[in-house]
Amino acid sequence: MDARAPSGLSGSEYDAQWNVLGDFIRYNPGARHRRRLSVHLLQGLSGREILDVGCGRGEMLLTLRQCLPDATRIVGADIAADTVQDNGMRMPWAEFAVLDIVDGRLDAEFDLVTCCEVLEHVADRPRAFANLAAMVRPGGWLLVTCPTGRIYETERRFGHVSHQGDDELDTLGRASGFETLRSLNWGWPIYKTMKWATNVDPDWAMKKFGSGQYSPASRAFNHLLYAANFFNVSTRRGCQLFRLYRRPL
Repeated sequence: MDARAPSGLSGSEYDAQWNVLGDFIRYNPGARHRRRLSVHLLQGLSGREILDVGCGRGEMLLTLRQCLPDATRIVGADIAADTVQDNGMRMPWAEFAVLDIVDGRLDAEFDLVTCCEVLEHVADRPRAFANLAAMVRPGGWLLVTCPTGRIYETERRFGHVSHQGDDELDTLGRASGFETLRSLNWGWPIYKTMKWATNVDPDWAMKKFGSGQYSPASRAFNHLLYAANFFNVSTRRGCQLFRLYRRPL
């Protein structure tokens, strides 16, 4: 998919990112805690049909498959066409589709739609959110995660356009007729400090941790940071937002 994405990155450029982000997604403490906290917010929910928008290489799909074992249909969608094709070969138990969430939506409704770390990549968030909402069936749920606060250089290189705040997420939910069930602003003080420290030298950080295979030492360091981030608390001073919405019947 070579059309320009709203962030200024093309689908092929996102393909290039996903090709080198395997260990980053697998071991980065922020990515790991996002999956952990997403599972926590989804506790008590059940859904037969699940869609993950912005699925990348499928780490969230693997998490959803594990925490929602009764699901009968799991679908992943992403703007990166080559990544989507590769996912289909690696994960035959799921369905995959190429999708630009600003320009369109799938012609289907799901019990649960997840959209993790996507909205910060698009300029027209109301349109993207409306497309997400349209794929949630009545009585279903939408889980959104996104960074908030300052945009660092490393994030710009990953394609972030802007970061939303609590008020914007609340407004987007109300505009689509959703009710907010659970919310979290996580990352204070450890993760927020870690993001700042990483960007003291963004070139070094991107070379060391933002691409390629991690060395045993890098993996051990990331495991240590993951453990340290259990000491974060939920406060408006955090840097990572989570919202679980429900579409009324």
